[in-house]
Amino acid sequence: MSSSPLAEILIHDAPGEYRAVAIDDQGQACRLFFRRWNDDTRRHFPGQVLGARVRAFADDQGGAFIETDMGEGAYLALKTRDGLTEGQHLNVLIKASARREKLARAVVASDGQVGATSALEAWVASLPSGAQLPCRDDPQTVAAAFDEAGLDTVTLPHGGWLHLEPTRALLAIDVDTAGRQGRGSAGARARSIGIEAASTAARQLALRDIGGAIVLDCIGPLNKQSGEAVRAAFVTTFSALSARKIKALAPSAFGLMEASLEWGECPIVERLTDRDGAPTAETLLLSLFREVEHEAAANGSALFELALSKPVYGAYLHRQSECDKVLAERFGGRVSVKPNANGPDEVRRR
Repeated sequence: MSSSPLAEILIHDAPGEYRAVAIDDQGQACRLFFRRWNDDTRRHFPGQVLGARVRAFADDQGGAFIETDMGEGAYLALKTRDGLTEGQHLNVLIKASARREKLARAVVASDGQVGATSALEAWVASLPSGAQLPCRDDPQTVAAAFDEAGLDTVTLPHGGWLHLEPTRALLAIDVDTAGRQGRGSAGARARSIGIEAASTAARQLALRDIGGAIVLDCIGPLNKQSGEAVRAAFVTTFSALSARKIKALAPSAFGLMEASLEWGECPIVERLTDRDGAPTAETLLLSLFREVEHEAAANGSALFELALSKPVYGAYLHRQSECDKVLAERFGGRVSVKPNANGPDEVRRR
């Protein structure tokens, strides 16, 4: 495998949301990015350098709680206090974004260290050879990649499935080979399936921005050499797609391969859905913006109305000035918005 299999970046500069996907040389989606409105000024992203003030030390946890100049809390990892005092102002480098129930994580920035100026710049910098990748518009492929990142089950290239099941402690990945045809001994088939499953799992983890503890339940029997090949496929594939640190063990006697991935960006699904796994009202609102964009492009003189359910209309009101600006810039006066409290969200002709 080359140092990076990434081939290009596909983008969709949609109304209210900029979305991108890095594609490998097999046409597979490997990394995702999205930015809504101007959230570079509202959230921390990996690679960002900004000022912060020490609020309280947590020596037993090896760090301190800080408040950044953006007004958000974060956790600063420290080996020692190094002369720092509570209330002191310093520059920090964001290593991992905040996610559910977890603060953003930072380290002390080096003197003169300059971070990424935008989340998009940081994302491109995190791609192996990212700066050299060509870019082109492809809204359909971008949409399909985001849909894939939300699937609980994905297909293996030569048959079978991976089932991804998050728990509070870890992400469990099960290999299902029902209906898959194979040749050779049981050991040879287990090795082939294991390598394919490990590579596919690594791509999915990079695609979804998943970190933390991972357990892959491999198909047996795997001898020591085959187990090491499975581990190597997992590490090599992930490292070719992401700069995040990764550690993995060969499958145990029970066929379980354990891995640990450094956290970076908040997982895609957490940013798009609520705690129950349903799309947030803002996610639904922006999907309607993309729908009306498609309809308006196909019908150049038509007028449209967005009829919004109560929660989605609430998301519109929360950012009404930004929404109205986007709709005016993209569609002139062709798109209006109205509440539809007792009905579904719809794009209507008017």
